[in-house]
This record gives sequence, structure tokens and C-alpha cells, in this order.
Amino acid sequence: MKWTLALALFATLSACGGGDDDDDGAQAPDAAAGTTADAMPSGPDAMPSGPDAMPQSEFSLTSTAFANGAVIPTVHSCNGPSPALAWDNPPAGTQSFAIVFTDISTDFLHSVTWDIPGGTTSIPADIDRTFEPADLPGAKQAPSYTGTPGYAGPCPQSPHTYEFKLHALDVATLPGVGAQTTGAQARTAIEAASLQFTTLEGTYDPNNP
Repeated sequence: MKWTLALALFATLSACGGGDDDDDGAQAPDAAAGTTADAMPSGPDAMPSGPDAMPQSEFSLTSTAFANGAVIPTVHSCNGPSPALAWDNPPAGTQSFAIVFTDISTDFLHSVTWDIPGGTTSIPADIDRTFEPADLPGAKQAPSYTGTPGYAGPCPQSPHTYEFKLHALDVATLPGVGAQTTGAQARTAIEAASLQFTTLEGTYDPNNP
């Protein structure tokens, strides 16, 4: 009888002693589950939404005459007409545009146009070579390297790279410039009022136009 009571007491004590280990093990899955839930949000916060959900489109300049980095057609070289240009996604606050055309191989300024109205999204080819071109109402043009206002195309002796730089300006009318303003002076005023710019590059080789 004594041995029977002793064995029963030993079995009871053994069962109570194992409970601590069982409690520790039982907590582990709960802790892991909590960590997983924190690391992987669900519901409305699982994916970004609103204005930040999609990247903004870039301010861009294109031409039907040539692609970015391609050859500028011979028709638009030397004394030829200006190419048609178009643009998209100007920055907020844009009130006007300006275009600076430069030989970036030599940093030689060819032509500058400013006060292009803020609602404009494209300009036609062959803009009039006058200070205030009738086919681009509101715009002004500085004298080019030829001495005549407006576009002056590529006329290099060797292969060069050219850049049309379109500026979005924070003013409707560029201050401090007029009919006697040089292209360099106009470019300085444009850069001071520029919110953002975009470029279109082209190459020209007189030996292989």
C-alpha cells in the first residue's frame, strides 16, 4: 500500500514539473505569428494608393522631324526652316515656354525663342524669322548667329551634336528683354525664370547628312 501511494505521488509531481516547458513552447507560435502580422500589413495599408501610387510622367520634348539622338534632316540645316516641336507634362506653375537651340559640341548658341504662351503644347515647322512671329503669337525671338531673328540651323564643317532645350518658365512675359536683346542675354533671363527644362538632341554631319 505504501509503495502504491509513493508511486502515485511521484507520477503527480512529474506531471507538474513538465508544465513549465510546455508553457514556453506554447508561447513561441504566438510570438512568431505576431511578428509575421506586423511585417506583412494587410487591408487598405497593404499597397500604396493616392497620388504617390504611380510615378509622375516626365516633361518631354519631341519632333516629327527626327528622334532624340538621331540625325537632323538636311532640310533643317543652315538656312532651312525650323523643325516642328511638341511637348508633354510641363511642371505645375508653368506660365510660358522658351526654346534655346545650341551646338553643344562647341557651346555655340544658334537661336532663342521666349514668351511662348503657357497653354502651348506644340509649334509648327518654319516659324517666321521675325522678332514677333505671326505664326507663333505672343512669342519673341532673339537675333541668331546670322543676325536675323529666329531659327538658324546647323552648318558645321565637321560632325556636331545639337540640342533643343525647352524651358518651362514661372513668368508669362520674360522681364528685361526686348528686340535688342542678344541671344546670350535672353538665355540668361530664361535660365533665371526656369522651373524645369527638357531637351531634344540631334546630330549633323555635313559630309554625311
